[in-house]
Amino acid sequence: MTFMNFFIKSGASCLGKVNDWFARIEMQLRGSPHSHMPIWVENAPKYIGPQTDEKTRLEIVIFCDKYITTRFPSLEEDPELHNIIKEVQTHSRNHSKSCLKYHKTMCRFGFPRPVARRTFICEPIKPTTDEEKEHYKEIKKILTEMNATMNLLEKQKILVWSDFNNLLIKYNWTYDDYEHALCIVHTRTIMIHKREPNARWVNQYNEEILRAWNANMDIQFVLDPYACAKYLMSYTTKPEREMSLLLEATHKECREGNMTVREEMKKLTGTFFNHRQVSVQEAIYRATKMPLTYSSRGFVFIPAHSNSCKFLKPHNILKEMDPDDQNIYMSNLADKYFDRPNDPEFDICMADFASEYEIVSINKNVKNPKTPIKRLQTLNFAVKKRVNRNAIIRYPYFNRETDKENYFENLLCLYLPIRSRDDLKKPYELFYQTGEIFDNRQQCNVKVKDVVHENRRKFETNIKETGEAESLFNQLSLTLKDNDWAEIVANKQSNNIWSTEIEQEENPDFNLIHKTKNKNTFSDMKQTYCTTNEIRPLLESMNHEQQEIFYYVREWCIKRLHNPQVEPLRLFITGGAGTGKSHLLKCLHYEATRIFSRKKQLDPDENINEIHTLITAFTGAAAVNVGGVTIHSAFGIGTQFQSLNNQLSSDKLNSYRCKLQSLKLLFVDEVSLIQSNLWGAMHSRLTQIIGVHSNTTIFGNIAIIAIGDFYQCSPVASSSIYSSLLWCDHFEYVELKINERQKTNFLFSQMLNRIRKLKKKEDMKKEDHDVLEQCHQNYLKKEYHLEALHVFPKNAQVDSHNEVMIEKCCTDIRSFYEVDANQKQVQHNISKQPKTNNKPLRLAKNARVMITKNISVNDGLANGVTGRIIDFVEDNNKEVSRIIIKFDSNTVGRIHRINCQSCQGKDSVCVTRESDTSDQQESDFRSRKSTKQFPLRLSWAMTIHKAQGITVDQVVVSTKDMFGTGMGYTALSRVRTLEGLFLIDLHSDKFYCNEKIDGVISQMKQMKKKENILKQSHESINILFHNIEGLKFNFNVFTNHYITQKADLICLTQTWIKDNDDKETFNMNGYKLIHKSGLSSFIGGHTVNSENRGVSIATKFDSNSLCNSRFAFQRVICCSIVTLLFKYTTNESSLTLYTFCTLLETYNQI
Repeated sequence: MTFMNFFIKSGASCLGKVNDWFARIEMQLRGSPHSHMPIWVENAPKYIGPQTDEKTRLEIVIFCDKYITTRFPSLEEDPELHNIIKEVQTHSRNHSKSCLKYHKTMCRFGFPRPVARRTFICEPIKPTTDEEKEHYKEIKKILTEMNATMNLLEKQKILVWSDFNNLLIKYNWTYDDYEHALCIVHTRTIMIHKREPNARWVNQYNEEILRAWNANMDIQFVLDPYACAKYLMSYTTKPEREMSLLLEATHKECREGNMTVREEMKKLTGTFFNHRQVSVQEAIYRATKMPLTYSSRGFVFIPAHSNSCKFLKPHNILKEMDPDDQNIYMSNLADKYFDRPNDPEFDICMADFASEYEIVSINKNVKNPKTPIKRLQTLNFAVKKRVNRNAIIRYPYFNRETDKENYFENLLCLYLPIRSRDDLKKPYELFYQTGEIFDNRQQCNVKVKDVVHENRRKFETNIKETGEAESLFNQLSLTLKDNDWAEIVANKQSNNIWSTEIEQEENPDFNLIHKTKNKNTFSDMKQTYCTTNEIRPLLESMNHEQQEIFYYVREWCIKRLHNPQVEPLRLFITGGAGTGKSHLLKCLHYEATRIFSRKKQLDPDENINEIHTLITAFTGAAAVNVGGVTIHSAFGIGTQFQSLNNQLSSDKLNSYRCKLQSLKLLFVDEVSLIQSNLWGAMHSRLTQIIGVHSNTTIFGNIAIIAIGDFYQCSPVASSSIYSSLLWCDHFEYVELKINERQKTNFLFSQMLNRIRKLKKKEDMKKEDHDVLEQCHQNYLKKEYHLEALHVFPKNAQVDSHNEVMIEKCCTDIRSFYEVDANQKQVQHNISKQPKTNNKPLRLAKNARVMITKNISVNDGLANGVTGRIIDFVEDNNKEVSRIIIKFDSNTVGRIHRINCQSCQGKDSVCVTRESDTSDQQESDFRSRKSTKQFPLRLSWAMTIHKAQGITVDQVVVSTKDMFGTGMGYTALSRVRTLEGLFLIDLHSDKFYCNEKIDGVISQMKQMKKKENILKQSHESINILFHNIEGLKFNFNVFTNHYITQKADLICLTQTWIKDNDDKETFNMNGYKLIHKSGLSSFIGGHTVNSENRGVSIATKFDSNSLCNSRFAFQRVICCSIVTLLFKYTTNESSLTLYTFCTLLETYNQI
């Protein structure tokens, strides 16, 4: 510090007047301390790129020549300086292990340095033509030969200018040609300092400082942001990683050995203490607490992001607190910012607050403060303005391209004056681009983007250059060289003394940065298809509401197939429980997949395996129910709150892009359970994967159909997606109202509809209360089946009922403890850990069980899937290794039964122990990764949230402890009939919905339904014509179509009905069928496959009167069903029915 004060900061001012500086003391393998130090000199000229004027260029050269030199005086000229340079300032001609560690023959410091008669700014010149590229190769070859010649000459003598001039003459170069050649071989702008031929191995230095310091130095003038950023990242902020490989190997060993976190930390600590090499100098620094960093300014870290870490309060304080008190963390700088005084002085952003003010304790007695001290509103702290220089701020870094939401949240928290995080609106990017806030100083609304930009400029004046530098650093880090000069001066001798040693050496810094990951956790998604036999019953049974939505979506899919620029569909399909939302989803997915699969025919380059449609859901059970995958696995989103916006690594991102680059339509089921932050994370991830970056584009421009009911259960301890900016203004909605689940019990259905929208302060209708009271009385009479599903609000109630049931229904109950890596039981002390899930798992044959982990969602083995234990399989040690389960659905485990030899040909699936038995990745599970347990729990009872989406014949409901909106309605609607509903207790005040939902739905646009083309009028009849291609095969789906029942006359061709077929089986309610087979439909013996043709007419009119009627064309509409609307008339010139049918058949042949 004394040297710094006298020679650099002030006093001699050997480098000019220094305004700011930062020094970092580092110990290398040599053990001696050395300093890395960027300094800012007052009035230093600034290079601004190739556009820098000649005057500034000259000022830069003069500035460099004044403070930096490479002169190597002779022993006679200056003995003292000569000896210092020779001993400490000259690079070894044999190079060192350190400077050759990235390349065996190339010095990473670029020695020997180029000879130069003058100091100049060397700006790179890039070839633009093939001829120039060949010419530049010749120039590089000449420079290499010149350097090799000088290397040989200096072994015999001290180089002088005549030696250099002779080389220029040899290659017929002028000195200007030589400088031009230097510009060619350098790929970025650098300073070439005046350097005599005998100083090729001398580092740049300041003469006054070198004489006083008597140690090596390298002084460089910073020309561009990249040079500055590289220096800071490579040296000034470089972490000490001498131990990195050892610690990494130890970490890997611990993971493979399935150690607990405690055991792993113990081993890592031992490795660090037993292998850490500390020199005497470093030991002195650390023992005497000498600082290893010096700075002209203070630094302050701002935990701006909402997910920043916090420190726990001291143990003695926690001990005295109420066990239920959640305020267990110490306040950080962000908390103090939000608690700042209400004075106008503090209408500032968090960055200004951290930089301009310092936090002081109210208990600290500050005598004669130079600035006023002001107390915070609630916290026991005060603030006072900094007297000298403002502090430098540091904050979390998020990549704008790959982690948008976190990036913009951080940006807004830093530079937008707010009083609470609630002042920020999601999604943050949209709020940043379009939002406004009230400015207390100007007393008007101002744009968020303008405020943030103005405040950001104060702290990030070179933000554009910083981004360019980061991009360049990432690009050049792949080659580990900034220019070709290092290659030109490389030592090509194969017998270099360091070659073998360096070849065997592993560089921890390099390996950590560039190592490849073998483990790939990417979810292998595939385009899913339903067979016609599987989907046909669903298509045939759609009601008219579902059909209208089906054809609406189908029309969009056809448009999207032929026109990629069509606006993406954003549709929310809602409706009460049992209205067939999942049914419709499967039909929509089938049809959309079928349509988009035609893309292969339109585009021969299309990959047939690409995913065009994808079904996702929040939970594994919901995903299995609709044949999809979870949102988290589909897009690589973390399951914990703090990991929702974690960015994908480049290899994972490429994998997702390969899979989802052709995604056109995304289905999201059970959206009522999705939190708003997950919805935002899904938007960010789709934007990242698809690569569509626009302020007006959301979800990567992918079409989305969301299915769910906001009147059912809402997310636990989180806000629903309708509170997000990515919802109301972007989605249209349609509501299904026909209840398919309870359609046989109209009164029950009506009661559920009323309870569904019951407000918290509204009284339940007496008739509904009486019905539910009767359900309670039926429960008391025990009219339900012993194993009827029980649903409770809380897990504790679920566990209690399940324990009662296993004792009642099973014998030979087994207890399964967690096992460690050696298959030994781990029995935890439950009394010492009452809040952790360490109880043994009690199971038995015939027990109802549920999977608690998403083992394989694609195969139906997902969290929430239920079944019954039928057997236990023991190993040679008489320990249960597998549990055999018959699941309620035969589709669960189909792939498993094919791959598992033990399960082939059976209708059951075996389950083994897993390291994580729950998808709720709590801290307790993270601390016990080394243990394994069967991912099962008893399931005679389940929570209401877990039961959402299922349908049963009988359900027993407890209403006592319901704590959320929609829980009561969700529980009641699980059953098909009122007779199957039983209430353990009745608390009518627990049945209520979220009152915001009505307002949210009213703000959304309704799906625009097509105008009905069939008119109901006494003056017209509706005639429907359809090429049915097999009436026997398509009879059910045709008669169920919502347009069919509105037609007065139905004309069908290609019926494929033979004369001996029973025509009565094809009669439609209210219609009379007139039919002719293929053979009798044509006069004169038509030869074109007439046996397989045939026509039919179904009419609501009397056939005799119909045949004498005449019609005239009103309009013709062509679609998959060709509908002809005719106006009834007695005009003699119009067509007779016979002629009309003949023309229809002719039209059909065409």
